[in-house]
Amino acid sequence: MKGMKTSLVEAPLICSFYTPGGYYKECAIRLKDNVERLGLRHEIVRKEIPEGAT
Repeated sequence: MKGMKTSLVEAPLICSFYTPGGYYKECAIRLKDNVERLGLRHEIVRKEIPEGAT
């Protein structure tokens, strides 16, 4: 529209992590599939839990 300001905003970066094994890894795979299907950038990384930290 004439006279309206426009701004260029970069697409969001989806950031997430998961821990090894079962449920959380499955959720991370599902999240990755969804954000890729939507064409979004993502950083989804596996994080190890140090022994004795839980």
